[in-house]
Amino acid sequence: GMGYRLLICRPVLGLSAFVLLSLCLSPRGPAYAQAISGTYTGNGTSQTIQGLAFQPAVVIIKGNVTQTAVMRTSSMTGTKPLDGATALTAGMIESLNADGFSVGSHAAVNQSGIAYYWTAFPAAAGDLAVGSYGGTGGAQSIGVGFQPAYVILMSAGANWTVHTSSDMLADQTMQYDDLTGFVSNVITQVTGTGFNVGTDARANASGTTYHYVAWRAVAGKMAVGKYVGGTPSDNRDIPVGFAPEYVIVKRGNTTKGVHRPKSLGAGDIATLEIMAFVNLGADRIQDLTSTGFQVGANNTVNSTSDYFWAAF
Repeated sequence: GMGYRLLICRPVLGLSAFVLLSLCLSPRGPAYAQAISGTYTGNGTSQTIQGLAFQPAVVIIKGNVTQTAVMRTSSMTGTKPLDGATALTAGMIESLNADGFSVGSHAAVNQSGIAYYWTAFPAAAGDLAVGSYGGTGGAQSIGVGFQPAYVILMSAGANWTVHTSSDMLADQTMQYDDLTGFVSNVITQVTGTGFNVGTDARANASGTTYHYVAWRAVAGKMAVGKYVGGTPSDNRDIPVGFAPEYVIVKRGNTTKGVHRPKSLGAGDIATLEIMAFVNLGADRIQDLTSTGFQVGANNTVNSTSDYFWAAF
């Protein structure tokens, strides 16, 4: 068969034994999965999460606290809140290190006594593209080297984070909040080599730098999809083709986006907000399964209208 290789490993803060074993005993080829997740408790000052066995290209963090989820990529100086018209911010994810990342004292990432959940993505040429471009104020095409299935786009300035997937129609983009549905003239199209942007300030204001993360759909690693909510109305299994480490779900209207890393734990215990709220209760993303994820009856995941998901 494929064969395996044994890597020298050490304990990893916030990694489950299963994920650590996956890192240590891996098929020949990449020595790690497309994403891993973990958890830590805030100390109010600063701390470093290490032992990931790779330098992350992307890190997402959300705590059980009234602070928005945040993201840092290897192209950034600073950290981008995923909700709100907020510029890149210091004191959050302060660096992406050779085998982990460091956080500062900001409450979004390190309030004393608060549980934080993180997901880290390694660089993966041809599967994951991280980069930046300068806004021109006129429509332009951004090349990433492949046809992306999912794109997150973040202004360095005080503009909202936006995202789109290949299951959305052309010129359909969403924020992660519950204030807006689809917006237009932002990410106008996913192409065979990247994506196009319009003239909206969330994607292309003259003189502003924009940072993006683009993922390619890869069997067993990354998938996107869409389902129509409401049938069945509860305990609904959504297949993705593999056991996900991290899932994002956003309804195609004015309903808040939600996400769940494996490190949150098993069972219908909680779902993470992307907006600035504490962890949601049961009945949202109820669990990550061996073939996908399960949703409950809450309107963030399973009412009328279309729901768009990305699984890693």
